[in-house]
Amino acid sequence: MKRYVVDKASRILYVKKDSIVDKHLRFEGRVRAGLFVSFWGDVEAEEVVLSPGCFVRGEIRCKNAVIGPKCRFSKVMAENKVVVFPKSVGNFVEAKEVLLKEGCFVGKVKADLIIVDGKAVVKELEGGRIIALKE
Repeated sequence: MKRYVVDKASRILYVKKDSIVDKHLRFEGRVRAGLFVSFWGDVEAEEVVLSPGCFVRGEIRCKNAVIGPKCRFSKVMAENKVVVFPKSVGNFVEAKEVLLKEGCFVGKVKADLIIVDGKAVVKELEGGRIIALKE
């Protein structure tokens, strides 16, 4: 069941919580997904923000992405920045700048700047500068 709300003035597409999007989603603007939204196809937008518990089976293609806590995704291809929050699981992230929060699991990260904040599990890192932080 798809439940959308579009704010035309701000160019934001809100996907309501517990929705299932069974096709590819392409939007000229920002996409904000509520809690426990499942995307079975690709998501294409300028900015993608996933709330906790979201699932994306396809690829995420955007300029900026925020992957909330406890999300599952296959691939994120962003032009600028990606933030992956704790307990999120994914296969591949590519962007100019990637911030991995403590407790996330990512197969491969490819970026110009990779910041690992705390203990994150990453199988392969490929980037220009890699910074590891621990508070």
